[in-house]
Amino acid sequence: MKNINVTVKETGAEYTVDGNQVNLNTQSVVLLHVKREDIRSYTRQGNDLVLKLQNGDTVTIKNFFVVDEHGQHSDLVLMDDETGALWWLEGAGTDGAHYSLISDLSEVIATGGAGQSIAGWVMAGAALLGIAAMFAGTSNKDHHSSVSESDSDADSDSDSDSDTDTDSDSDSDSDSDSDSDSDSDSDSDSDSDSDSDSDSDADSDADSDSDADSDSDTDTELPTAAQNIAVIDNVGPITGVLHSGDVTDDTTPEIKGTAEAGATITIYDGDTKLGSVVADENGNWSFTLPELSEGSHSLSATVTDKAGNVSERSPAFELTIDTTAPAASIPQVTDNVAEHTGQLQSGDLTNDATPTLNGTAEAGSTVTIYDGDTVLGTVVAGEDGRWSFTPASLEEGAHSLSTTVTDKAGNVSERSPAFELTVDTIVNPISDLQVTDNAGEDTGTLNSGSVTDDDTPTLSGTAEAGATITIYDGDTVLGTA
Repeated sequence: MKNINVTVKETGAEYTVDGNQVNLNTQSVVLLHVKREDIRSYTRQGNDLVLKLQNGDTVTIKNFFVVDEHGQHSDLVLMDDETGALWWLEGAGTDGAHYSLISDLSEVIATGGAGQSIAGWVMAGAALLGIAAMFAGTSNKDHHSSVSESDSDADSDSDSDSDTDTDSDSDSDSDSDSDSDSDSDSDSDSDSDSDSDSDSDADSDADSDSDADSDSDTDTELPTAAQNIAVIDNVGPITGVLHSGDVTDDTTPEIKGTAEAGATITIYDGDTKLGSVVADENGNWSFTLPELSEGSHSLSATVTDKAGNVSERSPAFELTIDTTAPAASIPQVTDNVAEHTGQLQSGDLTNDATPTLNGTAEAGSTVTIYDGDTVLGTVVAGEDGRWSFTPASLEEGAHSLSTTVTDKAGNVSERSPAFELTVDTIVNPISDLQVTDNAGEDTGTLNSGSVTDDDTPTLSGTAEAGATITIYDGDTVLGTA
């Protein structure tokens, strides 16, 4: 709201506030440029006066009810910019609150909120009791009108008509319209609005509320609780819609849903208020939560309609915030192909192109297996934390295997230490195989098919460095070298 005028009672100093909150430091008169019918409700919250407008806005006057040494608090005056009428809200925050018409702010400032001029009190009484009598102009404290007439008509007032009041119309009341009641509108009832009923609101029924029905009630029906509530994770490798009971690494997730258009949705974590948001014209609303601490949270919402009615809490949305990275998982590698099988050590050679990797990690976490920077695949750790993975066939040569662990919240561990492995599945044939006769008169290299008297000839040749050569006689193993 713009142009909220504040006048300090003690000094008369004036200042203007633009916004929906006025912070008072001392007893003051607050002037709002709104009509009475623009106010939907006003309530006391501690020492604050809270006004809800028909357009859905809320104006909060902080420290309104803080009293001075005389027991007086601040005052509120409404100004109808169309008519210039000033209405003092007397008894604000109580069941007996009512409006009193005043001529200017000095009437409130001068009395310090303890009372008002005679004109103001009479106006208030007439509005409350429906008496068709109002005072216009100024009145002194003894209730006597101080007027002198200077016109040429036959009455004792100073206007030019023939009645005895001080206005210029031809009726006998003291207002300037042409009807016979004492208000300033053009209808024949005794209130100050422009409809034809006798209440002080602007509708045409006979009750004192601002709706168009004939009863004096207001909206007391509780709004429906917030619907279609969803919580969105926008952080880390795992994002999207969460479900109640989930874990997330997003400490400020978005919560959204639907409610009555224009209603105020208040979001809670347990019994702690996190904030509020107003539903748009379609009833949609969205709110980014303030930073939540590590651990469990129970989110819910209430809906407050424009009349101030508050819905029941929505069902709790349980959420766990986890921003701690899990521990890395160091894999074991197993050779499953003969001749040599079993657990390998980092730096070993293997003829198994699809060795098994296994290890332990946080239950339910996702283990990602790498060869260098290439992702070989992923596996989910079981309830006991164990996991096992067999890669697609590895190429011949050196490999550097490692893992990362991603927990349910999306936190990622550091890489595990690399497990170095060389895959060798190619058999290089023996070359230059020779059989040498070392006995008798005829010695030297034999040819295949030769006859020798050496029953322990020597076999020699070349092979892959470090390889084991097995010598056979038919299918019988004679030995290895």
